Amino acid sequence: MKHCIKKFLIGLLSFSVVFCNNMTILANTREEDNTSQPEETQEDTPVGVNEEGNLNEQEPEETPVPSAEPEQIITEEPSETSAPEPEVTEENTEPEQQQEEEPAEEVSYTILAYCFDGTNGIEGYENVDITEAVAAYGDTGALTEDLAPVIDGYQFDVAMINGIYAGGLRYNAYVSDYDWTSFETVADENHSVTVSFTYHKDEPEIIEETEPEYKYHFEYDDPRVHVIADANDDAKIPADAQLYADYLVPGSPEYQDAVNQLLDGEEQDYKTEFELYDIYFLSGNRRIELESGSVDVALTFKQALAPSSENGEISDAEVVHVDEETGAEVISDDITTNSEGEIEEISFTSDSFSPFGVKYTVDYTYDGYTWSMTGGTEIYLSE
Repeated sequence: MKHCIKKFLIGLLSFSVVFCNNMTILANTREEDNTSQPEETQEDTPVGVNEEGNLNEQEPEETPVPSAEPEQIITEEPSETSAPEPEVTEENTEPEQQQEEEPAEEVSYTILAYCFDGTNGIEGYENVDITEAVAAYGDTGALTEDLAPVIDGYQFDVAMINGIYAGGLRYNAYVSDYDWTSFETVADENHSVTVSFTYHKDEPEIIEETEPEYKYHFEYDDPRVHVIADANDDAKIPADAQLYADYLVPGSPEYQDAVNQLLDGEEQDYKTEFELYDIYFLSGNRRIELESGSVDVALTFKQALAPSSENGEISDAEVVHVDEETGAEVISDDITTNSEGEIEEISFTSDSFSPFGVKYTVDYTYDGYTWSMTGGTEIYLSE
C-alpha cells in the first residue's frame, strides 16, 4: 500500500513539473506568435502520461486562423476591374467628340479640260470647263474618253489626268480599280482637277472613184410585142436596169386615163382607136427617169394590127405619147406596115417614159360606099 502511494506521489510530482514546464513553453510560444501574427491563435495541446510514468509530450496543433487573403482578394478585385473602365470610356467618346467638333466638309471640284493637237493647244479648247459633264455621272465616275469634247476635223486619241493616264474620274475617295482616279487624290489646293485630251487631225479619206457601169442596149419580149431600146451615152441608165412594156387593156383605169389625155377633153370619135403600152426601165424596185440623153425605141407587133374586114384599110396612123408633165402628144409617124396595110412596127425617140402607142382609124368600102371604123371593131353589112 505504501509502495503504491509513494508511486502515486512520484507520478503526481512529475506531472506537476512537466505541466509547469509546458505552461512556460506555451506562454513563450504565444508571445512569439503574437509578435509575428497578431491575429493567429493557438489551442492547448493535451498532454498525457505513458505506461512508464513519463509525460507524453505532443506537438501542439495549430488551429488555422482565417487568413487575411480572402479580404485582400475582395478588396483588390474591385480595383482590378475598375481600372480599365476610364480608358474604355475615353476611347468610346473620342469619335463622338471628333464628329461633333469636325463635321465632314463638302468639297466642290472644278474640272478643266485642255485639248491638244499633239503638243499644240486647239484653238477654242484650251480651257474648257467640263464640271457639269462629269457631275452627270455622279459617284460612279465617268470614263475620261467619254468626257472628251467632239471637235470637228479632229479625232480623239488619249486622256490624261494631271499628266497620268487614267480610265476615269470619280467624286468619292474610294478607288476600286487601278485606272480609276478620285478627285480627292488628284485635286490641287484649289480643288481643281486638270484633264488633258490629245487629238490628231482628220486625214481626208481617199475614195477611189470608180466609173459607174451603164447599159445601152435593152430588149423586152412577151406574147404581144417585142421591144428594142438603144440608149445614147448621155442617158446613163444603170447596168442592172431592165426594160418593160405593159399592155394597157381597153376599159381599164390606166387605159382610159391615157386616152382621156390623148383626146384632151374631146369625146372619142367612133373612127379612132388606140393600141397603148406603158414602156419604162426598172432598176431593182425603182423606175428610172432619164436626167439627160434619149432612147431610140422600136416596138414590133407579133400579130400585125389589121382591120377587121378584108374590105377595110388602116389610115391616119400616128405614134402617140402620154407625158405626165407635158401632156399627150404625137411624137412620130414612123410606122411600118405590110403589103396588106397592117401595122407591124412603130419607132420613136424619147427622153421620158410612160404610156406609148399607136392611134389609127379604119376605112371600110362596100358597094361604092365608105365607112370609117374604129380600129379593132366590126360592122355588119345589114346595118
